[in-house]
Amino acid sequence: MYKCILDCGEYTYLNAEQSACVADTCTVYESLGVDGKCHACAQAASVFQPAVTLAKIALKDAEMSSQWCCEHQGMMLEAKNALDGKPNTMAHTAGGRGHWWRAQFDGGAREVSKVSIRNRLDCCGERLAGTKVYIGEKLCGTVPENTTNGTVYDVVCSAPIVGTEVVIRQEETRHVAL
Repeated sequence: MYKCILDCGEYTYLNAEQSACVADTCTVYESLGVDGKCHACAQAASVFQPAVTLAKIALKDAEMSSQWCCEHQGMMLEAKNALDGKPNTMAHTAGGRGHWWRAQFDGGAREVSKVSIRNRLDCCGERLAGTKVYIGEKLCGTVPENTTNGTVYDVVCSAPIVGTEVVIRQEETRHVAL
């Protein structure tokens, strides 16, 4: 008769024929031998983890809830300016509560995990503070409360969100300037 002993950090027990000890469990790097004991694998199994690929999503059809009335530094402050890639141009709403800027994702619905926003360069960096970022109607996150001119802010969604547009909405009585 065999006497079972502790093995593999778990208990062992007699097999049905009562001829050998059988281990209950072995680690992922062990296999259960015919002797009922855990044995190291000849080659450790590797767990496949696919690489996460982040891609910049092209935006189109920008629009705003309102537009600043006048030229600033020789340009109208239209919604499309936030998409031109030039750091010295901007989109700028009129003042007031709840103003927003939005743009569609080129190619339709996309999964979004992070939105990067460049604050205007020349002044008024504090206006972006606390701005909400939505993917469609779902809140992705909020810009920090302390913001400065020209800084890029990454708003990371708590989980990926699928949507067709990004919306940047100021809940305070301020301008949206991107």
